Amino acid sequence: MIKQSLHSAIRKHVLGLIQAARVGDPLPTEKEIAERLHASRSTVQSVMLALQREGFIERQRGRGSFVRSKEQRIFSGTDSSFGGQILYAYPDHPSIEYILFRQLIEGQARQRQLDMAEARISRYSTYALVKELAGKLAKLKGIVISATPEVMESRNQRMLHKLGVPVVVICGEKSVYDNVFSINPDDYKGGYKNIELLAGKGHRGFAYIGNEPKDHGEALILKGMRRALADFGLSQKSLFISPLETKQWEDSRVTAYQATREIVAGRERPTAVMYHSFAGALAGVRAIRELGLAVPEDISVVANGSPGNDGAYLYPRIAYITCSREAVVKTTLDVIDGTAALPSNNIVVDVDVAEEESVKAMLPGVAERL
Repeated sequence: MIKQSLHSAIRKHVLGLIQAARVGDPLPTEKEIAERLHASRSTVQSVMLALQREGFIERQRGRGSFVRSKEQRIFSGTDSSFGGQILYAYPDHPSIEYILFRQLIEGQARQRQLDMAEARISRYSTYALVKELAGKLAKLKGIVISATPEVMESRNQRMLHKLGVPVVVICGEKSVYDNVFSINPDDYKGGYKNIELLAGKGHRGFAYIGNEPKDHGEALILKGMRRALADFGLSQKSLFISPLETKQWEDSRVTAYQATREIVAGRERPTAVMYHSFAGALAGVRAIRELGLAVPEDISVVANGSPGNDGAYLYPRIAYITCSREAVVKTTLDVIDGTAALPSNNIVVDVDVAEEESVKAMLPGVAERL
């Protein structure tokens, strides 16, 4: 545990140096970092090797380590037997969603004899990088983008349209060009199902924490929640919406943690808290426990978004509402290889409920007394 904490401290220190530096700037030597942080050379070397693999730094024998332009990296396979290439571009942000989508896209692409190239968009780069990298792929068949809010701005859509290949934006806003597609979960239905699940279990006091950066999906989630409240005959005032927000590139778990502490410690504690993402729900469970309460005995928790492969090993397992990532990726690649029959360029994927251990059925009258 101590070694792991030291490893994290060294990594945080070096990332801070990278953020303050320019591309090509030298970093302190491993010996200097080890002395500064009272660590062993081997531990520092382990961290630096990991940062090299992730593309943050370039290590040159006899010269040292240098800051690398991470957003300029592009990876492509070497299997010349493949019939084409796709480019997957996604934010360089600590999110399990992008990792899981990357794995699925690469796996399904290879099944279709498509090689995958990859680009990470940093906070300092623009989507012109996608155009630049796309021009380097001789057999480009299509582009997949995990969206940040600016990707569907008119100037970026226009640029993507001119690339002349299908472009699919996961969780993007409305497309206006024939070769640019957006694919989204049915967020309105997802919001409705949050309340339907909890109200059906007897809950009458709800809180929603939109811990991810604001997007069009959250407005639909809230609209669905309000419709469900009306259908269940519940007051709109029974839903508290946290005012805390996460800006783009900020850690959404921090917002979820802080908002949960404020809500749970308040005078009118809800019996259920809903989160915009699974990562937010994990942080919320931690905050609830630190306040001496238990999930679901004291507070039920629901996430919007699935946990990936690790969800089955959590305790309690967190209930979630989401669409299948596999279905999103299959539809995305169907669009790229021309096999999708779609009524619109703006694709909505159905959502469903995974009812897990984090939701408690309330006894009659309990919700009203809390």
